[in-house]
Amino acid sequence: MRLIAVGLLACSLSFSVGSNAQSVPSLRVTAPLSAEGGVPKYEDARLSDAQRTTASWLAQGNYQSAIPALQDLARDGDGWAMREIGRLYADGRGVAPDSGKALGWFYEAALADDKPSMLVLGIAFSRGYGVDRDSSLARSWLQRARTSDDIHVAGAAADELRRL
Repeated sequence: MRLIAVGLLACSLSFSVGSNAQSVPSLRVTAPLSAEGGVPKYEDARLSDAQRTTASWLAQGNYQSAIPALQDLARDGDGWAMREIGRLYADGRGVAPDSGKALGWFYEAALADDKPSMLVLGIAFSRGYGVDRDSSLARSWLQRARTSDDIHVAGAAADELRRL
């Protein structure tokens, strides 16, 4: 199996590509980062104090502090925290890399109305990254991501929808 890395805005995702999934080269699309590092500028104002503290720990590589804080936030239904846990599993930072767990966390975050996670899922289904290609599911997730207030997420979703 070949590993594919997909980076989207503040999301990154690594999927193993199975026999029915499309094999494509690595793709990395990122939004500008703030001076503090790791936290996208467009998200700074939207983060709660607990999220901002956790994001700071993540940027510093302090996973011993960040992971329990993310788990607590995720238990409370925080989509941002679920997405960040997905990123950790996708990148293998602070945890063993596991594309299945990463995808599961992005799915949970999307169900919690996290638009960047909807974008990740839409692209995964659109291109067959770690899942069988499914244009219907791709379109559904991308249309939901397109309603994001974040122009980066909405624009990337619109671009991917045009490719379907």
